[in-house]
Amino acid sequence: MKDPIRCLRREVAAIRGAARGRGDRYPEALRSKIVRHVRPRRACGESLAVISRDLGVTAPTLQRWLSSSGSSGFRQVEVAPAEPLPAKNASPAVILPNGVRVEGLDLAGLVTLLRALA
Repeated sequence: MKDPIRCLRREVAAIRGAARGRGDRYPEALRSKIVRHVRPRRACGESLAVISRDLGVTAPTLQRWLSSSGSSGFRQVEVAPAEPLPAKNASPAVILPNGVRVEGLDLAGLVTLLRALA
């Protein structure tokens, strides 16, 4: 076991030893430390079961702490600027299923193309 894990496990054991049974109360400071330890491990793909065994805290407890620790469930997104609208006199474009884009045809050319593709 790594040293930070050993320290956290000792703190958890002290809490569990003082109040045996279900509903052990963990101080907010300890919960925050554990959550800060667990997040990077989860981001690397480590299972909650393995982490819970290392720390001596049940997986459902860790899951509850992770979900209630300031995360609103929203993710930051970046909004890209909208593409400019085509000019009113722009000619139509046809995009084929294979991704080929055909532009610059007048209405008669467009009809001929669509009939040839059908």
